[in-house]
Amino acid sequence: MIKVAKFGGTSIGTPARLQRAARSIQKQVAKGDRLVVVVSAMGQSTDQFLGLLGALKANLSDRAVDEILSMGERLSARLLWGLLDAAGIRSAFLDPSVPEWPIITDSNFRKAKVDLQQTMRRCRRYLLPLINDGCVPVICGFLGRDREGRTTTLGRGASDRTAFLLGYCLNADEVIIVTDVDGVMSADPRVIKDARLIRFIHFEELWDLSVGGAQVLEWKALNFKLPKQRAKIIHYRRGDLESGGTEILGSSSSDLGVSLHERPVSSVTVVGERMSQVPGLLARFSEALSAASINIVGVSTGSWSVSFFVESDVSESAVKVLHKLISGKGPAKAVTSSERCAMISITGRKLIYTPGVIANALLPLGRSNLNIVEVSTSKAEITIFVNWADRNAALRLIKDSCSKVDLS
Repeated sequence: MIKVAKFGGTSIGTPARLQRAARSIQKQVAKGDRLVVVVSAMGQSTDQFLGLLGALKANLSDRAVDEILSMGERLSARLLWGLLDAAGIRSAFLDPSVPEWPIITDSNFRKAKVDLQQTMRRCRRYLLPLINDGCVPVICGFLGRDREGRTTTLGRGASDRTAFLLGYCLNADEVIIVTDVDGVMSADPRVIKDARLIRFIHFEELWDLSVGGAQVLEWKALNFKLPKQRAKIIHYRRGDLESGGTEILGSSSSDLGVSLHERPVSSVTVVGERMSQVPGLLARFSEALSAASINIVGVSTGSWSVSFFVESDVSESAVKVLHKLISGKGPAKAVTSSERCAMISITGRKLIYTPGVIANALLPLGRSNLNIVEVSTSKAEITIFVNWADRNAALRLIKDSCSKVDLS
């Protein structure tokens, strides 16, 4: 069984924590697990390096900055390797200077892009034989090497990505993220004192949390989680890689999905003066529709209007429900509903950092003189509303355009 364990900066931020990390690795080796270890820079080392660079007041190249920032991870890898070696564990530290370094990138310093094919080949050529021979590689997180042998970095917080990337390339059974929280919490415990630990979380839920600002895991790392691969987030203080925490269920699809809502929908629109500035107005509308058992499939808001997309066969009922909330004194003044529309959804976790998807989807519709009623977006979904009679032609054009999008 191959396990990838990533130790965050806080989890190895002191000598005692480094020793605790080494003991947890020793326990797993004694149980017969084959381990790959990824380490971040200790504590706030990277921030300290950035502060030092700022104090120099020199226009250093991005290449020079990457080389300097890599020193935190290089030191962490050597310290942990030294502790494992002292404990009699066969180990090797790997940074971009050694021939066996696995992670190859382009030359976009400070935010390098991984060459997945090259990295896969090098993992199988160099890392896998080391692991199978009973050695524990200790690998610098956050770092890469370009084709000319120069050190690159993947961007802040990218040690999580290193761990899942290696887990992907090695087909590892489990990826373990060791950090300074018990796992994924119901809210930021620094803000909500009674935040609860979530024992199991689906990939999609964690993705949206991470993209939405939760810092427990870098969202780009989740791109590399394999479907049957176990993954979890645990606290360093337990000193045991088998301890409980939060288990991550499921994985990402590498493709964009395009689907048509099977039934026609209509937009029910309420208009009024500066509606977006009235607290609780949207909630009142939504609660009224919910109380009438009317399902909302989409919402679009503006300064002067709010539109609820509902099944067309209940749109008249929705108009009646919302009209009851309109009075001469409030901001809402009138309500109306549209003709039947088709709702076409584009889904994919890589949408958030793939430029041009909306343009690629909409341009063919315009060239074919297909009217676009509404477009709404979220972090992992684009919804396009067109006339119901145009649904099949629009679906075909959108599928064709999405098949040409580069998601690498």
